Amino acid sequence: MKKPYRMKKRGDVYYYMLPWEKCFHTTGLTRRREAEHYALAELEVGQVDTKTTYFRDFAERFFDWDECRWAKSCHQKGRNFSKATASWRRGHVVNYLIPYLGEAPITTITPNDIDNMLYNIDVAPPTKNKILDSVSIILDMAVRDGLISRNPTELVKRFQEKHKKRDIFSREELKSLFPYSVEDLCEIWGSFSNAALFATLAFTGIRVGECRVLEWDDILFDYGLIKINKALKNDGGIGSTKNYKSRLAVPTDVVNRLLLKQKETSQSTFVFPEMMTAPCDRNQYKDIFATALSNVGIPTTERNLVPHSFRHTFNTLLRNKLGEDSLAQKVLGHNSSEMTDHYYNPTIRESSDFFSRHKKDFESMFDPPCNERSNS
Repeated sequence: MKKPYRMKKRGDVYYYMLPWEKCFHTTGLTRRREAEHYALAELEVGQVDTKTTYFRDFAERFFDWDECRWAKSCHQKGRNFSKATASWRRGHVVNYLIPYLGEAPITTITPNDIDNMLYNIDVAPPTKNKILDSVSIILDMAVRDGLISRNPTELVKRFQEKHKKRDIFSREELKSLFPYSVEDLCEIWGSFSNAALFATLAFTGIRVGECRVLEWDDILFDYGLIKINKALKNDGGIGSTKNYKSRLAVPTDVVNRLLLKQKETSQSTFVFPEMMTAPCDRNQYKDIFATALSNVGIPTTERNLVPHSFRHTFNTLLRNKLGEDSLAQKVLGHNSSEMTDHYYNPTIRESSDFFSRHKKDFESMFDPPCNERSNS
């Protein structure tokens, strides 16, 4: 005989839905017979327990690293969710979501409520979109728990994001930032290690997070190559590269010279151990970068120059030199042909032979050269 209600189990707990309802409700019971008696009692009363769940109470522990069940679910399913991400999403809950939506019963929150909240928050459009993502995650869980039948964020449109274009360096500016003299390098960058790190960024095109976790085993001096197979994450941990692939970078003579000198005094397996801070402190290398630009008189008031600009500069010079050549795609390590990446993984020796045939192309990209002693 068909029962006058629907029953299903989530984890150890049984949930029920009455004929006139659109979502399931928890019985709080783990035995089916007891759960069925509970559902029948509710059916006789003709209504569900009227206890109201407020957004504040439901969202209170969301994105708390130790207590959030959504975060635990991410970890159990192998999804990437770091402590750093949990921290800033937790900030959304505390600073915006609870102050604006906290006193509302979760069943009454509408797309207009969410839109009005976002309109009134004085942050940039990309941040508003991240806040929207955070409230969407919370309300998705409310749907799963049977508190609401549909997530109202599905009807909220995202804000248009206008990304400020990053500028690139000229060859002359690269030469001024990386003179031949070790003394001059140290004066500009604050230390020889800083100079070596930023020169590696500038003349190989690798990403900052990839450079900061380079180990000496990754520097293949005999083959003239650098292995890129990991990156520093926001929470200070070491993980995969941005596109989850390994690749090879080609150090120019200036990079080889600086890395060899760096190795002479190194007592660590990491090439730049002082940059292995945890959690990742972006301000550390941004301050070094800004000071160096100021030291050589590179204006920044009307230009968007950041450490990642070295990669954009390398990308531009390489593509100007080689076009959309497969060599450019191999070196840059992007996800698609539009971003120049057809991954190629031959043996190290084959790669070395391949790249060595293009050695002059790499060196000539930076004319006037930054890796020769000045005659003046």
